[in-house]
Amino acid sequence: NKDKAYDPHNTDSSTYQINRQDTITMAEDIITYLDARDKDSIKALFAPQIANDYDLDAQIDKIFEIYDGTSISYEIGTSGEKSKHIKDGKYLYLRFDCRIKNIQTDNDKIFCISIIRCLVNDDNPDNIGLNKIYLKNADGVNLAPVGEVSEDEFFQWEY
Repeated sequence: NKDKAYDPHNTDSSTYQINRQDTITMAEDIITYLDARDKDSIKALFAPQIANDYDLDAQIDKIFEIYDGTSISYEIGTSGEKSKHIKDGKYLYLRFDCRIKNIQTDNDKIFCISIIRCLVNDDNPDNIGLNKIYLKNADGVNLAPVGEVSEDEFFQWEY
């Protein structure tokens, strides 16, 4: 229910609430797409630059290998601003994150997922969209990344 006045550059609380709710909705959509093994819908959420720079197909295949059940229940954890740059009362750069915890699957596994999405990047508009999905185990240990991942990060993952 965004009206014409919505602009993610705005720093007011109503814009914050829309950005936060949209981020939670995206996280819930990711669970739906994981459950359905819907790779194309997951890929469509990603920013054009991320889709271009990383092998999303291979990364998503890896997540599907690990997340091999269907969710029965989950809890939305924290969601809010992850990183930002404000000038003259407007965002020049803004990323939100969201955590989903206690994702219980029908094969008795428990996962957590964190996502990071970019809402504003005036220097690089191709970065707007989903930047990263982290699949983690119940203890918060990273199992597999999708999207933006550095070489250093890549070698920390437990395969």
